[in-house]
Amino acid sequence: MVALNARVERAASGAFAASSWNHASLGAIDRHVFDLALGAAVCAAQSGAVPDPSTLTVIDYSKSSAAKRLWVFDLRLTRS
Repeated sequence: MVALNARVERAASGAFAASSWNHASLGAIDRHVFDLALGAAVCAAQSGAVPDPSTLTVIDYSKSSAAKRLWVFDLRLTRS
């Protein structure tokens, strides 16, 4: 359990910190959608469902299927 807690703390203080993602690194994704997805990833990591996620994949279904609505973020490098 200690190793899990250490990974969660590292994740929360690193790539999971919403403040570490600037507008340029987010691209065209809506900030609110990104924050919701990042929050879900934090919950998954804290529960142990995903021990050490390296990517965050977001699909914004509020956008038209003709528009760009899929993003994959590298959580280890904090970039999309």
